[in-house]
Amino acid sequence: MNLLKKNVGKLDRIMRVVFGTGFILAGLVYFFPPLSYLFLLLGAIWLLTGILGACPAYSLIGINTCSGVCNLQGKEGEKVKESPKPRVSPLKKRKPIKRKSKKK
Repeated sequence: MNLLKKNVGKLDRIMRVVFGTGFILAGLVYFFPPLSYLFLLLGAIWLLTGILGACPAYSLIGINTCSGVCNLQGKEGEKVKESPKPRVSPLKKRKPIKRKSKKK
């Protein structure tokens, strides 16, 4: 099991960076030593997992908040599958219908 496989989605990463930075600042500014160390540790963990995009706890539990595009890089010698091309509606392929104008 690879604990550093990307398993944190975009929104989750943004929230982790924001909350991690907030906890680090709170630990530096507002709290006294016993509680500030806890805030600094939690903030550092959230910030690091947000920047890396990988959460070891998510890997152990089996959670993946990626939408399937996080792990597109392949192993050495392995071909990476391309993302599927968007389907074009058959209606867009049709030519517009020319209507005859009625003359009065």
